[in-house]
Amino acid sequence: MSSATVELAAIAVGVEGARIAKSMSFKLADDEPIIIVTAGDRKIDNAKYKAYFHVKAKMLTFDEACAFTGHAPGGVCSFALPENVKTYLDVSLKRFDTVFPRGGQREQRHRDDLRRA
Repeated sequence: MSSATVELAAIAVGVEGARIAKSMSFKLADDEPIIIVTAGDRKIDNAKYKAYFHVKAKMLTFDEACAFTGHAPGGVCSFALPENVKTYLDVSLKRFDTVFPRGGQREQRHRDDLRRA
C-alpha cells in the first residue's frame, strides 16, 4: 500500500493522520536547505516561518530536494540527511509520545519515540 500522502500513510499504519510526521523541505536566503517536520494535520504558518527564519517560506524544487537531501519530494526522510541539512521539529508534534514519519514508501515507515528526540 502506498504511503505517498498523509492520509494513505495513516491508513497503512492504522493511526490518525495527525500522528503521521510529514517532512517538508525548504531553503533559506543563503540557499541553505532545511527540513521542517510537522504533525500530519498541520501546515506551515507563513508568518511564523518568516518571523523565525527572517525569509519567506520557499520550498525546494524537485531537483533541489533530490540534490540537497538525496530524496525526491514525497519521500524526504526526516533523519539520516546530509550534515548541511538541518531538521526542525514543529511544536505540533509535542502532543504525541510517538509519531510515524511517512517517508513516502511502505518500506520506509516506522515509529519514532518523540520523548527521545
